[in-house]
Amino acid sequence: MIKFTVTSTKGGVGKTTLTANLGALLADMGLRVLLVDADVQPSLSKYFPLATPQPSAGLTEVIVRGEVTAACITATVFPNLDIVVSDDPEGHLPNWLLNRIDRGFRLRFALQAAVVADAYSKRRNCST
Repeated sequence: MIKFTVTSTKGGVGKTTLTANLGALLADMGLRVLLVDADVQPSLSKYFPLATPQPSAGLTEVIVRGEVTAACITATVFPNLDIVVSDDPEGHLPNWLLNRIDRGFRLRFALQAAVVADAYSKRRNCST
């Protein structure tokens, strides 16, 4: 399984566009891809039409629970491409994380959940 992060302290430099393009390319190549929209302004969640219009959970549950569950993962209409949507429009997560000693590692550890390892470490055939 490959994990990578696109980050910058400056806005408008193409983080979301780069992430969306890389995710789509890797999914098109047959890799299982899980994108995590960790932006308070959920623009990555708007790049790809969702198979389920109203996800039952998203980033808030991942961060608070400290684990990715199946309910947190929403399929897109594209094969091999799933997303954890940003679902914190009021911006409460940064305040919740502010005084947590594990704030820098919480998402990293959450992504080690069995549901992620089982589903995204296998290659699927491309549909042509």
